[in-house]
Amino acid sequence: MTNKVLFLIGFVILGFSFSSCEKGCDFPDNCNAGDIIPDAIVYG
Repeated sequence: MTNKVLFLIGFVILGFSFSSCEKGCDFPDNCNAGDIIPDAIVYG
């Protein structure tokens, strides 16, 4: 019984991992935009 449940969970995880690879990302070629602020202090 537990082997069947583990197999089913593994199969579902494997199916989700393969389906997520089909999605493409649309990033712009040049994403450097905005105002340049001299002497700005940025805390990370």
